[in-house]
Amino acid sequence: MILNSNLLEKMCAAYGPSGREHRIRQMIAEEIKDYADDIKEDAIGNLIVHKTGKGRKIAVTAHMDQIGFMLRSVDDKGRFRVLPLGSIKPLNMIDTRVRTETGEQGVVLCEKKSADTTVSCDDLYIEFGMNPKKSDSLDSFRGQEIVIKADYYENEEFIVSGALDDRIGCFILAEVIKKIKSCRNDMYFIFSVQEENGFQGIQSAISAVEPDLLLAVDVTCSNEELRGMKTDTSVGKGAALKVMDHFMIVCQEVIEWLKMTASENGIPYQLDISDHGGTDACKAQRYQGVKAGAVCVPAKNIHSGNEIVSKSDVAACLELIQTISDTEINF
Repeated sequence: MILNSNLLEKMCAAYGPSGREHRIRQMIAEEIKDYADDIKEDAIGNLIVHKTGKGRKIAVTAHMDQIGFMLRSVDDKGRFRVLPLGSIKPLNMIDTRVRTETGEQGVVLCEKKSADTTVSCDDLYIEFGMNPKKSDSLDSFRGQEIVIKADYYENEEFIVSGALDDRIGCFILAEVIKKIKSCRNDMYFIFSVQEENGFQGIQSAISAVEPDLLLAVDVTCSNEELRGMKTDTSVGKGAALKVMDHFMIVCQEVIEWLKMTASENGIPYQLDISDHGGTDACKAQRYQGVKAGAVCVPAKNIHSGNEIVSKSDVAACLELIQTISDTEINF
């Protein structure tokens, strides 16, 4: 399967931290507008896309937001203190380049010595190279959100970029919407907001759709991460079907149905069993009583400017979601 690299690169480059997803939402809406039966934006900013079918109601979700920081305060030296947006690994952020929505670039620096591994976000600050004497100009940046400035690269096997969490999921949903001509199931594709900020956006969309099944499409940590995480999921071995993460245990019926669908259609898959991470699916199960699961793309270096995924895994997830749209739910 040949992936639409130009679209994925544009999605990864689009500004869109938690609560500020308007640019990526507009891009997605423009991309799929000619292929949807209905498109709605709810009050909090979720984009809900409907492809009509006569079967059971399935919601597939991917989150539009990316990790970042909010600029909290600025001192007389022009250094901005920050609050994290999402699960930030502070030590990994040191010397990372960041950007504002309007294009200003800065660098994440740290007060502690580089050998100190007990770094917290309180120790980080950002310098934009501005004159601290222009206090009014600097103060106007307070409350703005910034994201990692990252380059996009790919070869025959892998894609490297920032924001693949979860623009790769948004890409998969957009491509499936365009590929589906007709579907057995009544399909709702939800591009959600504020997932990185504690799954804040998805609940209102679930309430509006009331699906029989919800599947999140997101990245998941691979066993190459080597940071004390317990997982056997590997990059390059197929779609990762979630069994357990930090927030949920997937219903057995959902796991078996996904395994059956993948096996019968020759789609490579692996099981995603871990005690860390989470997806929007946990909200469906925990607060709405909806059966839920996740189809994930294994990734290295999650929440960095150099996230890595395999093209073959992306293709497997894309094919599985497309197949699900036309597969009867047996539970």
